Amino acid sequence: MIDILDIVTLDNDIDYVVGAKTKIYDNFYYCLVNENNPEDLLICKSSDEVNLTEVTDSEVIKGLLPKFYESIREAKIIEKCLKMNENA
Repeated sequence: MIDILDIVTLDNDIDYVVGAKTKIYDNFYYCLVNENNPEDLLICKSSDEVNLTEVTDSEVIKGLLPKFYESIREAKIIEKCLKMNENA
């Protein structure tokens, strides 16, 4: 199972942090952020949480943004990041 803040290594051997996750019907959607380059962002989907396929349809991505925001809030990502910075 892939969860928020997990690190996923894609076929290009680049590590991405799962920044957000949502499920719509039988598909999971992920917002992935390159661990070494935060400007490198991918939106992917998976029906089995193993095989990821990049989503490039701008209308689909636009519809996912509110759901990603909600998943970030529910996972308390901002609070966790602030706490990590305090302990650094």
